[in-house]
Amino acid sequence: MTPLRVLVSRLHTRLRASTVHTLLCSGKAQKVAARYPASLHLDNLMHRTPHLLTQDELAIWLESGKDTLMMGCEPAFAAVNLGADEVFIELDAVQSDEPSTVGELLLLDTVFAAAKALQYQDKTAPKQPCGVRVSSVRFTGELAQSRFLWLKKQQSDKDGTSQITVSIADHNGTILATLNGLTFAPTNGPKPGVTDNQTALVSPQWCAYQDGESGTSVAASDAILLLGFDEQVAAQVQQTAPDAWCAAISECELEGLAYATPMLDFANSQIAAHGKSQRKVTVICNTGISPAIAQSIYSFLQSVKQEYSQLQNEVISLATAHSADDVLQLLAVSRTGFYRVVETGLEQQQWVKSTRCGEAQQTALYQDGGTYLITGGLGGLGMIFAKQILAETTDSHVILTGRGGAEDKQSVLAAAFGEQHARVRYVQMNLAAQSDVTQVIDDILAQRGQLSGIIHCAGMVDDSKLSNKSAEQVQAVLAPKVLGTLHLDQACAALELDFFLLSSSIVSVFGNAGQADYAMANGFLDGFAEQRNAQVAIGQRHGRTLSINWPLWESGGMSIPAPARALLTELTGMHVLPTNVGLEILLQAWREQAQQTLALYGDPALLVEMFAPLTCQFTDLLATNVAALSTQHSSDANSEQDWQANLLTKILMEEFEGTEY
Repeated sequence: MTPLRVLVSRLHTRLRASTVHTLLCSGKAQKVAARYPASLHLDNLMHRTPHLLTQDELAIWLESGKDTLMMGCEPAFAAVNLGADEVFIELDAVQSDEPSTVGELLLLDTVFAAAKALQYQDKTAPKQPCGVRVSSVRFTGELAQSRFLWLKKQQSDKDGTSQITVSIADHNGTILATLNGLTFAPTNGPKPGVTDNQTALVSPQWCAYQDGESGTSVAASDAILLLGFDEQVAAQVQQTAPDAWCAAISECELEGLAYATPMLDFANSQIAAHGKSQRKVTVICNTGISPAIAQSIYSFLQSVKQEYSQLQNEVISLATAHSADDVLQLLAVSRTGFYRVVETGLEQQQWVKSTRCGEAQQTALYQDGGTYLITGGLGGLGMIFAKQILAETTDSHVILTGRGGAEDKQSVLAAAFGEQHARVRYVQMNLAAQSDVTQVIDDILAQRGQLSGIIHCAGMVDDSKLSNKSAEQVQAVLAPKVLGTLHLDQACAALELDFFLLSSSIVSVFGNAGQADYAMANGFLDGFAEQRNAQVAIGQRHGRTLSINWPLWESGGMSIPAPARALLTELTGMHVLPTNVGLEILLQAWREQAQQTLALYGDPALLVEMFAPLTCQFTDLLATNVAALSTQHSSDANSEQDWQANLLTKILMEEFEGTEY
């Protein structure tokens, strides 16, 4: 799976509104109904498509369709039968196990892969990325019941490109959805509205909460999880609102990575019982729960919401002790988002433009003669940062760490760093073991006499639907970022570091379907930056901590296929981050006052529209008029048609029962 899902899944509301309005105004809804049958005659289709592909033949047939996949998963075909200009496909049962955004995206990937393979089965597919076009879409049932696909070539365009009709049916042949005029064409040039790319940094800020809609009981939430509370508080809450689900988990049950297990169980239990209905969940973290864990939980729920859009989430972190009555009062207000309660009252996390700090912070990030530790050092970002340090300093040294042994790494360092490789050393280190981390830090101090800064890039992903994740899998994803951060901090508690840089991800801010654990891990980094800087302020730690929520890098970090990159840019305005721009952002973020920074890069007009929910000040940040962009779209008939068609392809992520477009 790829990080593109975080962007696609956040577009549900906007796409639904703009697409429905556009199509209804065009009168297309009245024209398409007669073109679609109500069901497929499965036996007839089997006779018309007599050639059952073997596994080898299927692999060859699908070759041209592989670059259309957004999720990076293999199409789930149980059987593929070819006929003259048509194909009949039986899907694996995994396609219809339960309703979810992830399941619908997997189905969409499968449809696109098969359609492109059919379109180009008799000719060579273009080498450059292809865009998807659809002329009309109709939904008549729940996509979770999908079992069969029927694809048939229709008329060709002037350039010989075939249009394809796709019918998605259940086990009885009843059609659930139909796509008409589906085709693939090479993407040429920039999309409408693309302008010169810009960079911008935004940061979270705690702001006084303006009272929302007050209720008469805790009925404002359907499910309440109390972390660090005893059962007595939970019993009082349950008694006040008997219709709400409520549970408490003691602080001792949440140590280390253990907090991931109750959160996974909580989310899956709510989804299993209420996945198709609107559900408001609230998590309240008592004073013993660290800000890092509270932020981690909020990021986790942001991802859960991307898989199950009916879920609304609220996380409240308590900085001071509260009684059961106080908890009930907090629960009696209808709101969503991330909050904390301090002595002055309730505050909400909002996003604002980062504020420039004083001249004292205008110094260089790296110092001559410094010693720097980079975890995940042989990964893309680790190598990029190491090269930057060597290029900008003299007599500095870089220690790269990773999980693998050091036996064969010297040749890798020589090839990567050339003449500078003598200033680079690789050390094996298990971030999940405190003793291992402490030993590495002690060795660095013994050999170099100092450690100037840490860049924590280590991490791992294990993408799958939330219901398929086990507690062990989730904890394995959390370990490098959560335990690794804690162990590094503990080992360096007495050292006078210049900085502790944490490589986080935009996934922790927006959530990402299939990556709830990865979002949880990165959210921990974001909260830890705030937590450690508070310790620096009272002399318990040294060196500023900065967590950067990185977008996709052009090189380094996670990557996505070229078609997904094009879609990313078209829908959101975001471009993958060139290395030189990423390094400039790092320096700029260091000079900002914030302890957490979300880095944005791309077309400012579309970025405003995509990220506007973060903060009302964001439009001032990029100083762009989105209305002008809409005017530009409508003034060009061809551009508008392309824009419509691309929006239409995303509607498959929502279920519109009995609705026709």
